[in-house]
Amino acid sequence: MHYFIALDFDESVRKTVREYAEFIEGCAHKARIVNEEHVHLTVLFLGSLNEVQVQVAKQTLNTVDVAEFNLTFNHISKFTPRKGGDIFFIGTTFHPQLNALYSTLKNTLEKKRFDLDERPFTPHVTLARGVKITEEESSRFNTSFKPFKTKVKSMSLLCSLHEEGRLVYKLTAKKYFHKA
Repeated sequence: MHYFIALDFDESVRKTVREYAEFIEGCAHKARIVNEEHVHLTVLFLGSLNEVQVQVAKQTLNTVDVAEFNLTFNHISKFTPRKGGDIFFIGTTFHPQLNALYSTLKNTLEKKRFDLDERPFTPHVTLARGVKITEEESSRFNTSFKPFKTKVKSMSLLCSLHEEGRLVYKLTAKKYFHKA
């Protein structure tokens, strides 16, 4: 089981992301698209945790003071891992509240001796993994993207695990943001 803290999105955003994922699937030779119920933006990956660490992560989530904020998704991009195809995602540019949330969570949990990922924070919502696509097909997909905005109202501590050969995310804790 791996734990992570993620921004939650309402049904309309999850549906929009799913539509873009399905469009990629239609353009690509191969793609594993993200299930609509799995749409999220990972703020901080925590990895494997013991029971004490899970409790500390829950407490940390509940003590962070965050106001609701608007987030604009304005581009499509991809990561190219070493093997298995690309990871396509919808990204956002620098956002002060999101970056402050990331820094606060990271600093707080590092002080509590969590061993956190050192990669730079690249806020994104994954569309598909293992994507095999030509430049022409990729270009057709990229030109179809229309930026969109959403209000972020909460974040969750989630656990990812496999049940019956399927990836499942289980809610461990949820934090609602206060109105701005």
